[in-house]
Amino acid sequence: MVAAVSEFARYANLPPKQAHRYLADHRAIQFLDEHYEVEHLLSFDDVVADLIKIAAQSGGTIR
Repeated sequence: MVAAVSEFARYANLPPKQAHRYLADHRAIQFLDEHYEVEHLLSFDDVVADLIKIAAQSGGTIR
């Protein structure tokens, strides 16, 4: 989970703490927790894409 948030932070050019807050506010952390068994098998690019998609469905604006 830490690695996924760190990769998202790098993608979004955010500090890790701010990236975690954004993902938590837009239900992406919950998604990652619920689907970790599958997500940890994917590349970081795919995981970041999934986090962006889930966050966007909850009002997130990072694309």
